[in-house]
Amino acid sequence: MLVRPPGTDGAWTVGGVSRGQFRPYGHARGEQAATDLVIQLLAPPAHSIPATEELTARGQATGEAILARTRARDGAPGPAGTVPGDVLDVIGTDTGHHLFALGTLFPHRSQPPTDAGGPYTRYQVSAPLSNAQEGVVTPGSTSPAAGR
Repeated sequence: MLVRPPGTDGAWTVGGVSRGQFRPYGHARGEQAATDLVIQLLAPPAHSIPATEELTARGQATGEAILARTRARDGAPGPAGTVPGDVLDVIGTDTGHHLFALGTLFPHRSQPPTDAGGPYTRYQVSAPLSNAQEGVVTPGSTSPAAGR
């Protein structure tokens, strides 16, 4: 984890290096807010929840809601609108940068082929994701994308 001191806008940037590039996790105004963000990001990840048919349906509903909100923003990403009970998943490390609606097919995630078959973790939203953005993945060079 890296913390960049305030720039001209006065905001601290907290992030990490992924695939050779710095990627911000979030921004904070003031040292205490930056410290709080680091502590939040270093907290143990949520527990994985088992897959069921009901979860698959909830994952589809989560994805449809994300798509509807993104369309309402004319395709632009925006603040996460997930609500408690929505279900998400990640392929790769559970500290990755991108969560998807549970059940999003791998080719629609715009992840590198080397991530296929990696660790798989499911999550249920228990509180608003106030530091997250949501949207639809743009196609990568090796996948059709359209994931949410």
